[in-house]
Amino acid sequence: MTRARALTQRRIETLKATGKPYKVTDGGGLYLYVTAAGVKSWRMDFRFNGKRQTVCFGVFPVVPLALAREKALVAHRQIADGINPMEAKKNDKLLALQREQETRNTVEAVAQAWIAHRQEQWSASTVAAKRRLLAKILPKIGGISLKNLEPQQILAVARTEENAGHTVTAHQIVQVIAQIIEHGRIAGLCQYNPAFGLTRALKRVETKHHAALGDKNDIASMLLALEKYDGETSTRNILRVLPYLFVRPHELTEARWNEFDLDAALWKIPAERMKRRKEHLVPLPRQIVALLREMLAYRWSAEWVFPAASGSGPISPRTVRRAIEGTKYAGTMTPHGFRAIARSFLHEQLHFQPDVIEIQLSHRVPDRLGDTYARASHLEERVHMMQAWADFLDELKAAAKEAAE
Repeated sequence: MTRARALTQRRIETLKATGKPYKVTDGGGLYLYVTAAGVKSWRMDFRFNGKRQTVCFGVFPVVPLALAREKALVAHRQIADGINPMEAKKNDKLLALQREQETRNTVEAVAQAWIAHRQEQWSASTVAAKRRLLAKILPKIGGISLKNLEPQQILAVARTEENAGHTVTAHQIVQVIAQIIEHGRIAGLCQYNPAFGLTRALKRVETKHHAALGDKNDIASMLLALEKYDGETSTRNILRVLPYLFVRPHELTEARWNEFDLDAALWKIPAERMKRRKEHLVPLPRQIVALLREMLAYRWSAEWVFPAASGSGPISPRTVRRAIEGTKYAGTMTPHGFRAIARSFLHEQLHFQPDVIEIQLSHRVPDRLGDTYARASHLEERVHMMQAWADFLDELKAAAKEAAE
């Protein structure tokens, strides 16, 4: 140890003994300030506009000597340029805070928070649909802060889909972005929503209804055609069940055996699979109970009622759609169309009350029926209706078979 260092060390020991804060100078105005508790921080005294001030460069050893010297050198240059190092440090902190806030407030960050907030209220299929739209949105504007997002940037994303002929998707993209921004606006991340009204700048969407047959003879012929389907077993079975239960296609394709009580002739669809996030009861007519018992005896999946050929999960609604498109009814019938057929014929031919039909379809109905979201609402009437519907379909098929002979 050199004589100078030894003297400095002795001075430090002397200062420590006083139990008071002290400084260890490094030269150039930089020094290490040591509190009575032993906390060490790098500081530099300077004069600016005639006033003595002190700037801190950080705590030792988090900030080593070499870095502290660099910070002191920058401070000297700032003073020479007429800049107060204290004010410069505050501005740097403010900019860093703003950058951090902008990172948290990007379209992507708010979108993920929006999904997390809403997914408990949505069905699994709705969440999946929202994420598919986000996959088109986030790569283009995900990194932009919500408050900096401009209407033209939003339209640019939608125009990509519109120019590809996907007008519906273009409208959905604008709607989803509007919902994301509104989520952020309510949280105070921006003051206005630049996505509102932008769908008016896009091509109009032509309303298309799910294709469905409206003539009894056509329906009977179609039912016979579906019975003759000779493809994969799960697809063949679901084509035999769907017309009788007229649930949404994905609700049936994702059906699990533990949801069925065949003795009670009842299927309980869990809330998470329903569009309105409410458990739904489907009374099973005796024809479907018999078919399910037959399927249960020969099942090759312990979980799925309609397993995919790969064995990795249930069949896809697309598979059902393709099977129907493979018949002569392509373009005139879809899996969702069975709901429209049932809705029409149950009221016009079998004379059931529209409200009871709507409950079975899991649609919103007027409050005059009471708590229409209760899972057992008007269950007795619906049991009778579902059996009458199954018998009606069987009569149509029987008449069509007799006419063909």
